Amino acid sequence: MEAVDASHRVISARLRHHEENCYEFILETSAVEGNERPVMVSLGDGREQRFAPILRSSQVDSVLTVWTPSHWHPRSDRRSKRRYPVLLPCRIRADQASAPGRCLDISLSGAAIETEFWHPSVFLLDIVHQGGRVSIPCRTVSVQLCGPMTIVHAQFVDAPESPKSAIAGLVNRARGNFLDAQLLLLGRANDGIQPLR
Repeated sequence: MEAVDASHRVISARLRHHEENCYEFILETSAVEGNERPVMVSLGDGREQRFAPILRSSQVDSVLTVWTPSHWHPRSDRRSKRRYPVLLPCRIRADQASAPGRCLDISLSGAAIETEFWHPSVFLLDIVHQGGRVSIPCRTVSVQLCGPMTIVHAQFVDAPESPKSAIAGLVNRARGNFLDAQLLLLGRANDGIQPLR
């Protein structure tokens, strides 16, 4: 859970039901209404542990329903260019088309972008990095419908040096945040709070 003051805490839960990318949990402790929101979910433990960012959520009493991307991140990912979960506001644009969105994951070679609609196969991904806007040339690898949203799986192409440097910085920051989150989730098992199952 992420609080409005940017602090984080882990809440243990029991998986009650899931269907496709929708998971329903019974929380051990409810979130503080209006002050906290779930940002990441973890299932399993040890080598079987998987993580995913939460796209949207709904809570009624102790029942939390979350929607995640189709791709989950294992603790040990064998990709040559590993993707890390992020929630970065962005804009995608091509010719006269433009749409707001957010990056759900990023690697040195591509990203998954959530937006309301998208059709162009070649586009620019605009992300704020170090106080400025970076435009990264992309091509669409696949498009996935996720409820009312569209997930664009993109590959970075022909990036000049400036975007390459920004991509490396974004990936390094995402990697650090991801590893910190894993350590937090795994470390809390010692004080009586277990990873989400």
